[in-house]
Amino acid sequence: MSDQSIERNSSIVPVGEGNLFGFIVRFDFKPGWEEERTRQGFVDFIATMIQEPTFVNFFRLEDRTQPNRVVLYETWNCSKEYFLEVEMKRPYRETYERILPSLVRTPREMQLDWRLVRSESHPLDPNSDEPEKFGFFVHFQIQPGKESEFRGLLDPLLDTMSKEARFINYFLLQHESDAGRFVIYETWFGTAEEFLKVEMPRPYRQQYEKAVAGVLAKPREIERDWKLLYAADRGSALRE
Repeated sequence: MSDQSIERNSSIVPVGEGNLFGFIVRFDFKPGWEEERTRQGFVDFIATMIQEPTFVNFFRLEDRTQPNRVVLYETWNCSKEYFLEVEMKRPYRETYERILPSLVRTPREMQLDWRLVRSESHPLDPNSDEPEKFGFFVHFQIQPGKESEFRGLLDPLLDTMSKEARFINYFLLQHESDAGRFVIYETWFGTAEEFLKVEMPRPYRQQYEKAVAGVLAKPREIERDWKLLYAADRGSALRE
């Protein structure tokens, strides 16, 4: 299917005509997977991918305790349907898609049913690896009918924390079919340990922590053991 035929389908929205689309992809690779993908002819396509007009950002993270576990966070300026029908079928992805099943213990998990509702992002140099950076995810399940109250607590926190010196970015996603499900991805300079020591004790965070418990349907799931390996980010801001 060509880009032109996609654009004629009203359910598939190309760049500039729909909401920003954010998603998470998880991998559990086999030991030696990087050497094996090279042996099978893989050529890294990130440098090509980030030139696509719909591309916004890409973050690759590695589990500190289990390096074969990798997670990606990506934002694209298109709909989910456009991404799957156009971007996923670019010719430079063909080798990757063909060999991927032989590299993983279990099939990759593509969490695509999200829409990006708010973000703040400072541009990052894809070739820079200093100083150390880490990323983490926080998963929320909000009590029915308390979504606006939750945003009333979270949004001021986001506004304040984005002015901190160690801050790089955040991306807040809301589930397409469950309005009470949110996930936020954040990137910060330093390590998770430094974040807990420096950022968490700040008074505005402590106030938020006390208040947000009242709108949660269950305790948050927090994933902090991710080391940022690669980032390509044009820098962006979204408010909704």
